[in-house]
Amino acid sequence: MFGNGNPKSGDKGSNFAYQKAVITLLNRIVIAAGGMPIPSTKTASIVRATGAGNITTGSSSFSVYNAGAANGVLLGQTIKPGEILSFSAGHVDTFGAIAYNGTGTELLITIVS
Repeated sequence: MFGNGNPKSGDKGSNFAYQKAVITLLNRIVIAAGGMPIPSTKTASIVRATGAGNITTGSSSFSVYNAGAANGVLLGQTIKPGEILSFSAGHVDTFGAIAYNGTGTELLITIVS
């Protein structure tokens, strides 16, 4: 006999709690090994920046396109007119705050969080 040999009245010898714990642990192992986590809902947003600001903490990916005629700044580096930069934090990670400055130009920023 499995378990403690004395199943509870409604349990009828089930090992549901053990099976659930094993499945939860296996899911954590898959995620830690770079597998796909349990899907979650993501929100996309678009910002047309003509000044300084930040992409808020918690985004899983973002892209920046300099749609203007002058240089912009992303992460303290120049982003020239027409340049596109894309970043992805992977399946389970997120970014901290990301600084940008579109003063004198227009930065088209797409964010998934």
